[in-house]
Amino acid sequence: KKIASLDPEKAKALLEALAMEEKIGQLFEEKGWTPAPSLDGRDEPEHMQMRRMFDKAFRPSRIKDLDPYVEALAGRLIDAFIGAGRCEWVTQFAVPLPLYTIGYQMGMPEEDMPKIKAWTDAWIKRMGLMQSPADRYRSAELEIDAQHYFQPRFDRLRRDPDGTLLSDLVNTEIPEWGRTLTDHELHAEMMADLFVG
Repeated sequence: KKIASLDPEKAKALLEALAMEEKIGQLFEEKGWTPAPSLDGRDEPEHMQMRRMFDKAFRPSRIKDLDPYVEALAGRLIDAFIGAGRCEWVTQFAVPLPLYTIGYQMGMPEEDMPKIKAWTDAWIKRMGLMQSPADRYRSAELEIDAQHYFQPRFDRLRRDPDGTLLSDLVNTEIPEWGRTLTDHELHAEMMADLFVG
């Protein structure tokens, strides 16, 4: 009823967007894992219950242990452009430093980080609601590619925890829930709060 009262062009665009969202939902159901609400999308008390798990995972002692890695990474990044006498600060330092640091914490191979960045960029673009319907669908396909990359890691870490941040997130029970995060919840966190957030 409300759509009918809109300008015909706006109504058409809204109906196309709704149809695309349904198609994207079906895509996740058929080929991936439908993401559950992420930490930022949860209301209290679930938000704080989940947040406590992240607080534990990002405890100060664990962050302090990163210092040697971050210092060495910063040195490598600077060494890569220092000879040129100039740099493109965002792409050569400001993005790679936190990206590779979180990848290290998560136990991801450095060589996979550009691919992970492309997947999270696709998620950001889709969440921004500025893409064409076809681009939104393609971004969802890229998110599903990421899910298929991460899922074997979740499975392995359930069998063989390794002390990484991802291992903690996969295996830590949220006491109030009486369980660990589901695959759907983990996939949502990988995009929304870990590599992006």
